[in-house]
Amino acid sequence: MRSITCQGTSYEIGLQHGEQARTEIHGSMEFYKGLFKRDCSMNWEEVCKTAVKFVPLLEASFPEYLQEINGIAQGAGVGVDSILALNVRTELAYGMFNDGCTAFSWKSDAGSFLAQNWDASSLLSPQRFLKTRYTKQELIPVKVG
Repeated sequence: MRSITCQGTSYEIGLQHGEQARTEIHGSMEFYKGLFKRDCSMNWEEVCKTAVKFVPLLEASFPEYLQEINGIAQGAGVGVDSILALNVRTELAYGMFNDGCTAFSWKSDAGSFLAQNWDASSLLSPQRFLKTRYTKQELIPVKVG
């Protein structure tokens, strides 16, 4: 699995993520466009329009994640609404398809660790990568995908 490392502010981390994983991001978008159309009868424009409804919550509660999403979109050369849709896809289609994840964590003298896998279709294997995210203050959890 390819590995990318990103550091800096939330936006800078997102920008690096988008630039380094542009191919995987575009591949994921194509996969989910087809999945939403086939399994949920939603075209990508409808999916993105619905995803944008999460923006007020993100702005109020998780502004750093919204900054990172903006950076990913810029780096990958896609609309912010598409990156948002990829990140809230399970919430959008809850119960319409299986796209679950498994998370685990542990704490040791060396620090705390949090990881999550992506229990999705094997057709997405080419889009998978390991992302390690560092801010100036702390190590942020690793995200796959």
